[in-house]
Amino acid sequence: MSANSCKSCVRRDTEEVLEYYNETSSSTFFDYKDPEVCNLSYGLGTITGIKAKDQLSIDNNYYFDQDFVLVQDQKDFDQMQSTSLIGLAFEGLQHFKSTLFVNNLVKNKLINDRMF
Repeated sequence: MSANSCKSCVRRDTEEVLEYYNETSSSTFFDYKDPEVCNLSYGLGTITGIKAKDQLSIDNNYYFDQDFVLVQDQKDFDQMQSTSLIGLAFEGLQHFKSTLFVNNLVKNKLINDRMF
């Protein structure tokens, strides 16, 4: 998820202003005192960020804590029409230890199986 403070997280092909995640505006943001730094590659693009956690809501009915990478810098995602990506990695491929998004969906009975 792109941080509001990420200066490189701006679409260069449009005047459209995208809203990015602002952890200081969230009352449920969990502040890791010494967060893990993460460098990831997605296709041709790269991101740098820190491990973060906040309460995720789906359809304003379901809430659960979710770890994510708070993106502080990016390269080659300028054309992306989104402010975040959801990783669907296997647990063994994670950069840091946390409950996967899909596993949280199953755990909270929002989906029946990891396959959808």
